[in-house]
Amino acid sequence: GTVAFSDDPGAQVAFNLEGSGFRYTFTRAFNRGMAEIVIDDNRKAIVDLYGPVIVWQAQTTIAGLLPGPHRVAIRALHQKNPAANGYYIDIDSIEPLP
Repeated sequence: GTVAFSDDPGAQVAFNLEGSGFRYTFTRAFNRGMAEIVIDDNRKAIVDLYGPVIVWQAQTTIAGLLPGPHRVAIRALHQKNPAANGYYIDIDSIEPLP
């Protein structure tokens, strides 16, 4: 029932994951920046959370990981789309893939 957000450079959430992937749910909005997804110390993706209108519960899926334990971090890059007017990233939820 909550959303965590930050625009601090290097702010992150880190967690352990058992499985082959996860679904990252966030808010797409005009004041959003870019989030880096790092898995097992390797950059897996950069997600641009910018959108000209607010979209609640936008999602991206990270899949295809080898089965087993993984260490995941989602970090604020303090980078943004040129149209964005902020650097915020947020996390609404993280759902492991079956």
